[in-house]
Amino acid sequence: MRRHSMKGQNTFTEESANAEQILGVMRDYQRLELGVILRGEEILSFDSTVKDWLASFDVYEEWRFFGKFLNKVFQLNIGQQEWQTILRPEGQKKLREVCEFVALRATLPRLNEQRILGGNCRNGSAFLGLRYQLQQKGVVLGAIRPSSKLGDYLRLHSDEIISTIIRVAPGKMPAVKWRNNLGSKISGCFFLASILALGFASAFSKPAIEFLAVLCVALSFLAATAFSKLPPKSVSIEGCETFADLSRLIATG
Repeated sequence: MRRHSMKGQNTFTEESANAEQILGVMRDYQRLELGVILRGEEILSFDSTVKDWLASFDVYEEWRFFGKFLNKVFQLNIGQQEWQTILRPEGQKKLREVCEFVALRATLPRLNEQRILGGNCRNGSAFLGLRYQLQQKGVVLGAIRPSSKLGDYLRLHSDEIISTIIRVAPGKMPAVKWRNNLGSKISGCFFLASILALGFASAFSKPAIEFLAVLCVALSFLAATAFSKLPPKSVSIEGCETFADLSRLIATG
């Protein structure tokens, strides 16, 4: 067995993307943003508009957000003026045109089967390639095996793992379940309670309570922001408990 196969650096090769893959990536991020598995007309299609896509993210930067997002996800360097031509007017521009535009400029990884124990193994190749891709992103994996549980790795490196899955298996990202850490939950509840107290104080002209409520709103907001930067309590990917499960997902992608 050649040593480089075991390392996995040659398991994926960058190849020109196609419009279907670009749409698959958009659907994956739509699903992650909304947190649910969509059905029928809710799912983005080539006939969806840029406005439909933006509605999934509830953003206010309109087409500028979409351009920045596509540049980041597909490692492009397209200027705002060119994006404006492709993305506006948002209610008329179809995703088919956007996907075809991006596909001409973007690459995505393609899985190559490596010889493992004397034969080709697509699942094993996906595992080696995934491990290498994550290590390149600075994720410390230690001596992981296909049977290793995903739990703690997902909790500590969810962004790196999820973004890698989407790139190597576009359109295949399962539902992801997040559980916030205790600090985020408490500070969030305290923030909402402070908002209600502020409304009560304003409505009944209670200056002292209003002052305290404003102070509590500010403190709870700062606390929520601080706790949001800490790892969540848990993150899980539907149907994927181990790296072997994740490797099969990528292999079939």
